Amino acid sequence: MKILNLIVLVALFAAPLMAGEKLPEGPPWKQDLQQAVEDALKGDKPIFVYFTKTY
Repeated sequence: MKILNLIVLVALFAAPLMAGEKLPEGPPWKQDLQQAVEDALKGDKPIFVYFTKTY
């Protein structure tokens, strides 16, 4: 039981430390669809489109 308590305690203290790590930079997002399509065609790469709507 002491081992289990120790594991839980370590996990609780380690989680905030791991949350503070900075994520690696990803590819830049483009706001212009036409420019993104042209760049994708040049590099023969797929396009990921993310649609949102505000209400």
